[in-house]
Amino acid sequence: MKLRKEFIIGLVVIFISVAMFYGIRFIQGSNLFLDSIKVHASYPQINNLQVGNPIYINGLKVGLVTATKISHDKDAHIEVDLTLETKYPIPKNSTAEIMELGVMGGMGIDLLLGDAQENLEDGDIINASIRMGMIDEIIDNASPIASKTERLFNKLESTIDEYSNFAKSLNGKLEEIELKSTIHNINEMVVSFKNASEKAQTTMDKFTVVGDSLNKIEFQKVVANFDELLVSTKGLIEKIKTEDE
Repeated sequence: MKLRKEFIIGLVVIFISVAMFYGIRFIQGSNLFLDSIKVHASYPQINNLQVGNPIYINGLKVGLVTATKISHDKDAHIEVDLTLETKYPIPKNSTAEIMELGVMGGMGIDLLLGDAQENLEDGDIINASIRMGMIDEIIDNASPIASKTERLFNKLESTIDEYSNFAKSLNGKLEEIELKSTIHNINEMVVSFKNASEKAQTTMDKFTVVGDSLNKIEFQKVVANFDELLVSTKGLIEKIKTEDE
């Protein structure tokens, strides 16, 4: 009776273990009841690719990542085991490309089919590559734009500096021209004043000559009148003397 009870408990444990194993595999999306092959790929790094991540051909799920391990070579590449359903023939020169499944960062593998006549078999090594992620692609595409924007701002800054230097030079030229114009105007005023002074001096000289002429004429008249007075006085004295005699 005791042996039968232990036997039943053992069967239950085995059943639960098997159920858990298949349940986990089912949750991971693997159908172990289908024929499959296992191929190997080597990557320099796997971008957080994990066991259980799906494998697609043009969006159709054809297998799972079943193992990852570090190789013993000097570059420490990551060896990845890919379990593929045999109902999907895959040419030997196909490529297993790690890809990002979405913006949340989930990873998977996309099989890029080749054109070889022979198909992959169990234990074969498949070509490997890594596809740029969406965020990395956005950053990569944005880098040229950022570079062009930086060059544009540098050119704009250079243009502003050149304009500033030109404005300073122009301002200096204008000040120089204004100073020259002011000096020229002052020179013209001095010349005009000098000409006016010369004309005034000439006029004064003429007035002096006229004054001198007038003074001479008046003096000659006075002398003539005085002479006439002396003659008249002399005549009057002589007349008086004659009457007395």
